[in-house]
Amino acid sequence: MNKQKKADKKTILMRIGLSLLAAVPLPLTLLISVPFEVYGANFAQYVFTLGDFFPVCVGFFFLAVAVLFAAVFFLPKRAFRIVCSILITLALMCFVQGNYLNGQLDSLGGDYLEGEGISAVSAWLNAVIWIAVVAVGIVLACLKDRKNIISFVGVVLAVIVLATQVVAPIFVAATNGEMYDKQADNAVHTERYILTDANVRTAATRSNIYWFIIDRFDETFAEEAYNQQPQVFDNLEGFTWFQAHLACYSQTFPAIAHMLTCNEYDPHMMRASWLRESYKKPLPLNELHNNGYSVHLYTQQYYSFDDAKDLPDYVANRALSASYQVSDRVQLAFSVVGVGLYRELPYLAKRVIHLDSSTSNNFIEESDADGNAKYSCYGLPDGQFDSAEDKAFYFIHKDGCHAATTAKAGARLALENFAYIQKYIDNLKAKGLYDNATIIITGDHALADVLGGAYYDSPQLTALFVKPSGATNARLVKSVAPTSHENLWATVFKSAGITPSQDFNYGRSVFDIPEDDPVVRYTVSHTYSRELLAVRYKVVGDARNFDNWSIEEELHLNKQLTD
Repeated sequence: MNKQKKADKKTILMRIGLSLLAAVPLPLTLLISVPFEVYGANFAQYVFTLGDFFPVCVGFFFLAVAVLFAAVFFLPKRAFRIVCSILITLALMCFVQGNYLNGQLDSLGGDYLEGEGISAVSAWLNAVIWIAVVAVGIVLACLKDRKNIISFVGVVLAVIVLATQVVAPIFVAATNGEMYDKQADNAVHTERYILTDANVRTAATRSNIYWFIIDRFDETFAEEAYNQQPQVFDNLEGFTWFQAHLACYSQTFPAIAHMLTCNEYDPHMMRASWLRESYKKPLPLNELHNNGYSVHLYTQQYYSFDDAKDLPDYVANRALSASYQVSDRVQLAFSVVGVGLYRELPYLAKRVIHLDSSTSNNFIEESDADGNAKYSCYGLPDGQFDSAEDKAFYFIHKDGCHAATTAKAGARLALENFAYIQKYIDNLKAKGLYDNATIIITGDHALADVLGGAYYDSPQLTALFVKPSGATNARLVKSVAPTSHENLWATVFKSAGITPSQDFNYGRSVFDIPEDDPVVRYTVSHTYSRELLAVRYKVVGDARNFDNWSIEEELHLNKQLTD
């Protein structure tokens, strides 16, 4: 009898151990290890700290383990073996997918995560690998295992997965000490400057310059929007639509910072260092400030600047952060978990994960001492328009078309953003300020970056609409002049009647470039892969003709674009 009790006790202890070995690896991977790695490798992109979300992940980890353990422990013997095998092989495949099968899909560049750029063949081949591994595990679990060899192999696999998922975050923790400094800074709330939304809906009483950036505003989006609703474009009185326009870069970083500073990106430099140094140099913004313009910048940290304290102190909406709070810790935690899931799951599953990897920051609320909230590029805020300074410059960067990967989706989002911009136009007209206003509507880059790789096989054009001060054309005018972002500051200064200093060669206004001018332009395409590839294209004349595009230089570096 005692022997039977001991045997039963041993059997129960073995089942407990095996149930734990089966229940722990998958939740450990998806709720602890990968979120920790995601944050540790990209904490500079995130406003929040590890302590703002990770305790929630830990709590859900223990809950998931408890649920899986209970579900497995009471199963009949064969079902127990099969379910244990499924859980262990799924955890194993998550590890293999995240580390070996993803190819170039390791970006956290803020792209809309929906598996775009993955070929159907790759997706199904990837699915077959997953199915085959899990199926083999199920078949082995169904075989008789008199010598316990199969059970031993299963235990070894479970231990290997556990070990890898413990070692990985330990390595991240040991090599990313700065993320703990960030935690400490937030705990004592050290001085941190932010760009607020103060006066985002204002107009100066005499002279206004509005520069709207609709993120990823591809020329095809604008043309599709025009085909769908041409009446929207009738409201763009005095505007010229430049349909052969080039952005200088293929990604939000460094495109926005380059627009604000005119400093060419040095890919050998680390992201934060280049951003800090760029704002220390002479800036075109200084020209506006020196000519009596109040300067307002509405854009996002990480991509446009590293820390708002690095921006000129004359920026009107630059302020000390007076409050910091997490609006929803659970949603914040699962937004990070979602990015991790994108990395770990098979290609077919990636196609149903609709998540922008940068939206986690939206769960953090900051404001200045006057209650002005930290500016967010997301959404289209509403509200009344007010009058402000005598002369003002407004640089307004919106998420815009960033979620779009097709012309139709881009057109829909472009029309939404045009409706938002129309409110500014209506306000200027109501106040009698429209004729004297300078308005630029463009994108930071075209669509190409979301398709993967740095090599183009077709023209990559970014939409551009410009209304200079005093424009008299009653209807929208179209132009195929060979323009680029390099011409925009010259356009602003000429429209505002500003004679800039000699710190820069601002080139020509877009209105001074004939359509048949064989001007030489350059645009740089970057990858977001683990090894940076920068391809510098030379474009001569009409950019709509891909025969006019040629690769002038290629650069391979052992770093990521945003390191």
